[in-house]
Amino acid sequence: MFSGSRHVAGGERFFANMYAARAIPLGVLAGVLPFIVFADQWPTKVLLVAAALVQVVDAVIGAGKREWGMTGGAAAAVVVHGLTAWLI
Repeated sequence: MFSGSRHVAGGERFFANMYAARAIPLGVLAGVLPFIVFADQWPTKVLLVAAALVQVVDAVIGAGKREWGMTGGAAAAVVVHGLTAWLI
């Protein structure tokens, strides 16, 4: 996965599982909450800003590892989350 090896080590699988445990719930909330009509705006904005900050860190980590797909995907998510937070 992250080491570039064809054999996935236990630590890499653990890291991927930990990443998914954070990314999936946060991503679902960030993707759904802005479109729920009865939701207050401030919790939605806070969630979107938090999601954008998480993606900033992911982009920095990706750039440090020279994983350009990870960097580009995270940078795109920063733009989407940031613009959505600003526009609502």
